[in-house]
Amino acid sequence: CLVYFLFNGNEQMPNKPIDVLYVNDFKSFIMNKDDIRAKHIVFSNDILEWELNKLTDKNFHSLRTGAYIIDVK
Repeated sequence: CLVYFLFNGNEQMPNKPIDVLYVNDFKSFIMNKDDIRAKHIVFSNDILEWELNKLTDKNFHSLRTGAYIIDVK
């Protein structure tokens, strides 16, 4: 299971599919949106609701709503 953490200053996406992308910086996410190949996207509770409302694709999880649990078998 490949987990990638997208923080401010860590803006280069890996050149391979990601199982879980953890986003702690919304600006970096928007800048890299076209390069992201992730099965699951999880936003930290630092990402505000109004920022998430800007996204047209609602296929993500926000930690503001609770924990994100994934089976890594």
